[in-house]
Amino acid sequence: MTTRTSALAVACAITLSSAFGAGEIDVPKLEGRVNDYAGILNADAEETLTRILKTHEDSTGGQIAVLAVRSLRGETIERYANEVYNAWRLGREDVDDGALLVVAVEDRMMRIEVGYGYEGRLTDALCSQIIRNEITPSFKSGDYDGGVLRGVRAMIEATEGTYAPSALPDDVDLEVSGFFEWAFIFVIGGVMLLVLSIFAYIALFSEGCVSWGLFLFLIPFWFVLPFAFFGPLGGLLTLVYVVGFVALKIYFRSPEGKKLFEKRKLNKGKSAGWNSSGGSFWTTFSSSSSGSSFSGFSGGGFSGGGGFSGGGGASGGW
Repeated sequence: MTTRTSALAVACAITLSSAFGAGEIDVPKLEGRVNDYAGILNADAEETLTRILKTHEDSTGGQIAVLAVRSLRGETIERYANEVYNAWRLGREDVDDGALLVVAVEDRMMRIEVGYGYEGRLTDALCSQIIRNEITPSFKSGDYDGGVLRGVRAMIEATEGTYAPSALPDDVDLEVSGFFEWAFIFVIGGVMLLVLSIFAYIALFSEGCVSWGLFLFLIPFWFVLPFAFFGPLGGLLTLVYVVGFVALKIYFRSPEGKKLFEKRKLNKGKSAGWNSSGGSFWTTFSSSSSGSSFSGFSGGGFSGGGGFSGGGGASGGW
């Protein structure tokens, strides 16, 4: 099955890796827009890449960089790419319009890591298409120059809204891999929505500060998690949650609503247990997945603009 493209899955991988004592990632120095520490690109390809990436930054302000390494040394490509990206701080500060293509030659793995500001255009699905359609066929034939060039051009086109996927080779079953990928998204996304709904129900049928405090605490989760799985449409669930919650609270003040509230509300012991465990779970999750901060690594006259990535993008192998 195609590697999971959801930002949440990436965040979980990063969190679990950190929780079980993964070592400190060795972040290479940012030497320029193209950082070929694996020696897979010839001079002409590197010059062409640098030129088109500089043109992209000069015209749009966004930063895209390339990193090639020999090995991940047992690290996951998702965690490695995310920590390198945030150490290099690609993209403009407060705009986060950056992206990073990472290639690990000996592991035969690659990843497109995307900054917050590019997630609406360089989506997880498009990143997966770029890896499958543009980069993987060239890498399989040993053409690293062509694969990276095609991948970078496709990334730029995606940020401009003009990317059209190339035809896949005959040996790639896109229909089957796409089906399993979307099935994974909706199954895990459905579980996530169920968990959020349980906590929203608890907040709704609690009283006073507990009710409104939990309601406010859940708002960022109702935005970030559905958006990560389902894109901008998923982000609309925040509006549904806020408007629906407030409307029901107002309804509970009416005579009919009061009867429903008294009938459905949780008893104090059960409510306290849920709120306690719920708060603990979300606090643990949010603190674990926040990650550590890095100062930028720069050299060669090119440096990151201060942006960050939350784990959006896609991974693949060849």
